[in-house]
Amino acid sequence: MKTKQVLPWLLVAGGVSTFFLARTVPSGAFWLAPNAPAESAQDRDAEEDRLAIEVPHLTYQWRQVAVAKARGVVMWSIELKGELDLYQLAPAPAGDTVGRTHSAEVRLLQGTPEDMAPAILRLRQRAESPFRFKTGADGSITLAGFPEIEQDGSWAHLRSTLAALQVNSAAPDRTGEPSTVGPCQVNYTQTKPTVLSKKSTRCRYATAQGAQVEVGLATFGLHGELTLDAAERIVASHYVEETNFSEGALIVTVTTDLKRIREGTAKNPIKKYQDWKLFPLDGSHLTTLKAKASREVSDDDRERLGGRTYPELLNALSTAIDNQDVDGAREAVTLLTILFRTNPEALRLARAEIQRGLPVNKAEPLMGAMSMASGPEAESQLIELVNDQGLDPETREYSITHLGSVESPSDDVISTLAALSSDETSGPLRPQSITSLGNALRRGAESGGSETQTQAFEQLIELSKTASTPIDKANSMLALGNTASLKAFPAIVEGLTSTDPMVRHSAVFALREVPGAEVDGRIVSVMTSDPQPEVRMAASSAISYRELNAPLADGILKAVQVEPEAAVRDAALTAITQGGFDPDSPAYPIVDWVANNDPDPTLRERATQFLTGSDT
Repeated sequence: MKTKQVLPWLLVAGGVSTFFLARTVPSGAFWLAPNAPAESAQDRDAEEDRLAIEVPHLTYQWRQVAVAKARGVVMWSIELKGELDLYQLAPAPAGDTVGRTHSAEVRLLQGTPEDMAPAILRLRQRAESPFRFKTGADGSITLAGFPEIEQDGSWAHLRSTLAALQVNSAAPDRTGEPSTVGPCQVNYTQTKPTVLSKKSTRCRYATAQGAQVEVGLATFGLHGELTLDAAERIVASHYVEETNFSEGALIVTVTTDLKRIREGTAKNPIKKYQDWKLFPLDGSHLTTLKAKASREVSDDDRERLGGRTYPELLNALSTAIDNQDVDGAREAVTLLTILFRTNPEALRLARAEIQRGLPVNKAEPLMGAMSMASGPEAESQLIELVNDQGLDPETREYSITHLGSVESPSDDVISTLAALSSDETSGPLRPQSITSLGNALRRGAESGGSETQTQAFEQLIELSKTASTPIDKANSMLALGNTASLKAFPAIVEGLTSTDPMVRHSAVFALREVPGAEVDGRIVSVMTSDPQPEVRMAASSAISYRELNAPLADGILKAVQVEPEAAVRDAALTAITQGGFDPDSPAYPIVDWVANNDPDPTLRERATQFLTGSDT
């Protein structure tokens, strides 16, 4: 029998929302990317960001996997702050105890862990906000003040290669050839026979269209290849050889060279290690990275499909999931997406297969392919699944998520989600419907908007005023934030006055992509005045999505100077440096103050590393 454990997740739907529903995820591989240090000061080891190679009690710290569609709309993101021990994720051996306290925050934008199909978590219940939790000798993690979230499943694949990419652009067309890009470095230092201490980095690359591509890399599984003397360290230089767009995925080919450095010299020869191609995880409902017009199937897509039929591709997907073959599942979903764009009958066959009881771990990526295909027929089949009350509840919930993710949603999509959002008898489906509606409204606004969309937006405004429970109120805040509309600002500001910290947390985080200097001021005001550190941390998280200008930076500095909690100051420092630190940026006075004045020595060290350029 599997041991049940508690794991904190802050889930944010539709690129912009947090919600509180159950998800079931099959075993498989989980992809995350490394982060600069972010755990609370009292729990930080001297060896930060450790990558254990062969020991079972691997500690780790990762940050952000993100994929964006055209025009810069972030589709999903995961962020984990803190340090965990694998004994928390598997039964601890007899006599071993894990009793330290950690802080963690996980965000998931536009979707669920199943977006990494096949993924590995089984979530029984969702909670919201940054979490403080304690680990027990049996590997359990207990949340402080929030419902337990149980997970069971295999974490064996955490030792695989980890990678991340993020695309941000206002360019409406991404179909051209990206430009050649260059290197960045990650330093590994030997700290004990089986552990490498790592300093992570982010590398920016510009495509010909002006899009900014951020690639973060790290590796597990170096194993015996890199046996280092105590005085040696490894510098891994990652070279992006090329980037291109294909089947809605940004493909980045990366070459990694490993340089052994002894006694501070760099004279040893460079050893080529391996090439990587980084793909958005296509086994999800991520909207294509290409412009809307790119839904037309190219000759290359047709050649890649190779005449394969729906039964063949469904069998390939099923086999890959059963075998926990991530690459195989990804390829099957990509080919199904191409097929759905060319063959409406295949969409109808997929819908019928799901209604006949296809297991949820296979139905979910199949619906993801339907959503990525988009178009009237895909919308029609997804709407039928959403309205099928005889469907397995979990599968039906996924269908709502995927319906809210279609490109340029029609009024039928908006009306369907609006109806479920207003139906108080829809039970656990309602929160997902609310957040998916906000997500769909944002996509609809990009294609011009309509009267139906205007009415649905007004419905969300009304819900924010009349919600009878904190969860409904919180979800309405986040759904309004999903729209990224300045018109939502007054209603979200009202949420900031709630007596419930869950609502205030959701409200301030919902402001992250609402434009305007007044919004900046509100976020800073929460940083300096809210009595709950979790809410102040959410304000820091919101800042990480905004352009850091001088007035905003001045407000953050004043907030950091009076912030009593080291974890909150840490979150603010992370927010202003997450894309790298430029000494000429408005972030400099904040980093400089932390380096010279913060009462926490670890935070002072972190800030000093940014100032001296030794953070990479």
